[in-house]
Amino acid sequence: MAGEIQLNGTSFASESAGTITVNNATLSNTVIMPSNTLKLVASKIKTDAASNGTTYSEITDLTITITNPASSSSKFWCQYNLVVGHTDYDPVIHGLFRTISGQPEEQLGKNDTTDNSVFDHNSTMLYGLKGSSGNLVYLDQPATTSSITYKVKYKSSTGTVYLNSNTGTTKNVSSFVIFEVL
Repeated sequence: MAGEIQLNGTSFASESAGTITVNNATLSNTVIMPSNTLKLVASKIKTDAASNGTTYSEITDLTITITNPASSSSKFWCQYNLVVGHTDYDPVIHGLFRTISGQPEEQLGKNDTTDNSVFDHNSTMLYGLKGSSGNLVYLDQPATTSSITYKVKYKSSTGTVYLNSNTGTTKNVSSFVIFEVL
């Protein structure tokens, strides 16, 4: 469909067969965005219940792969929310993990002196309460244009931890979203 774009009655652009012409100049299929623009890469939700023990387990529904970062200077705003419960009222631990194509998996924010990431949560707000949540916001700067996979993992300090549940039966929703900062 051909058409015209007008502002205050003055035509400043037209479209014909998918080509947009502005002030007698043709735009390419590449749009240059201002710096620090957020572009939604992906969002995922997990609606079913799951459980895990004391070893990190990947939440497969909350795994996001970015196949083509815009540039090596792109940053990635990673944010997740987990709904958790625990049988023994002990800490629920979770963390963000990244794999860049051809490289080993890395836990982001990991403190070198402990097994736990600085983003692992063991606060009293997560102790066995129905609908408790664990959240993370992390700005990653991977400096690559290779494929990047982000994974959310969780575990219990002791006993069993439940995702989207407090006993394995009550269902809630956990989510993960990533924006590319251009």
